[in-house]
Amino acid sequence: MHESRIGIQSTEALLRDGILAKERKDFGTAAGFFTDTIIKSQEINYPHGVLHGLMNIGTIWKLKARETGSGDFARLARLSFLEAVDYAKTRNMPIEEVIHATFLLGQAEGEVGNFPDAISLYQESYDYYKEHPRSSAHTGDVQRHLGTALVRAGNVDEGISMMEKALSSIRTFDEANAFDKRNYVWETGALLALSDAYGETDQERATRLVQEALTIATERDLTIRKEEAEKMMRKLHTS
Repeated sequence: MHESRIGIQSTEALLRDGILAKERKDFGTAAGFFTDTIIKSQEINYPHGVLHGLMNIGTIWKLKARETGSGDFARLARLSFLEAVDYAKTRNMPIEEVIHATFLLGQAEGEVGNFPDAISLYQESYDYYKEHPRSSAHTGDVQRHLGTALVRAGNVDEGISMMEKALSSIRTFDEANAFDKRNYVWETGALLALSDAYGETDQERATRLVQEALTIATERDLTIRKEEAEKMMRKLHTS
């Protein structure tokens, strides 16, 4: 029992180091940590570690897709999250683990432009978290993604309204143990999504939202969000 606990602590440390490397955009190092997490977790029969290693590798592909605009990276992300959902279901993992993977699959479907499936997966995730909230901020982040998918599918007013409500929930900042600054990652994500939604109809408001996101990302040392905000600011000023 003692050895098993030490093994789990070791894999969780690898996972944490991988997430921190991912936040620094040191994707090669992060992928190594996540691969080691999967291997060691499988060796000690720790499905949680395997699943989260898989999901984080998928997240690397998703981030590269957003950074480069590459459809190949987007498809790799989708395949990774499909594998994660299948693994969680095959291993009869707790429903919250399945839903976590389902939510990430929704992100990947959005990246490849499959918005009807993205909306369906986000709705499934949001319905679950409304009934079984981890935190108000986390539920708000899920709601924000649903709103974003609705906007991209053409339901702009409904999507914007949902994202504004989501931002209020995120700003409760009640996510526990946020060693990777996820409260602020979610806040800046919502601000950028709203900026993008207003980009064509209210450029002044869109600029104000992206500037707010950029300020937070700079103050909180959110490398990925800072780059996203700078890219959106350039887009607004050249449109």
